[in-house]
Amino acid sequence: MFKYQNMIKIIYINNIKMTKYHIYIRHGPRQNLNLDPPLKEDSTDIIRQKALYLSQKFGLPQQIITSPYLRTRQTAQIMASMFDPPIPIAADVQLSEKLSLRKRTGLPPPGQYDAGSVLYGSLPTTDETEQQVTQRVYSHLQQMSAVNENMWFITHGYVSVDVFLYRSCR
Repeated sequence: MFKYQNMIKIIYINNIKMTKYHIYIRHGPRQNLNLDPPLKEDSTDIIRQKALYLSQKFGLPQQIITSPYLRTRQTAQIMASMFDPPIPIAADVQLSEKLSLRKRTGLPPPGQYDAGSVLYGSLPTTDETEQQVTQRVYSHLQQMSAVNENMWFITHGYVSVDVFLYRSCR
């Protein structure tokens, strides 16, 4: 069994119209506690294993949407590159962990994300409260409920709590 088996979590699977799935996934294990750390170098195998499992069980996604943080983008790139053609990736600020001025300084500015990636949303100009994070995540979930495509969302543990609570109350 892989060392990081429990680090890549499937947070929530929302079945849209019985044939399409929105799957929320926590990023792979991070290397350190820096502001925007990369993935641990030996986490690629478990990420690929999770992507293979998801694709076999639920089908390939039409797109992978990820938080703009490095570890989520790396997780998405590993997953997307397993398939031919690779799955398109976009970054969405709404999937970010709690944003503060300190944490935002490590993020690349819009337009400087990975090749082929699109950035949705804009970074807030002030530190977020927990209530603002919850509202941001709920807004994302409401917007995505109208999308009838298989999609994978790579996000953070902090956001996953809001995703779970939102879906539990519906």
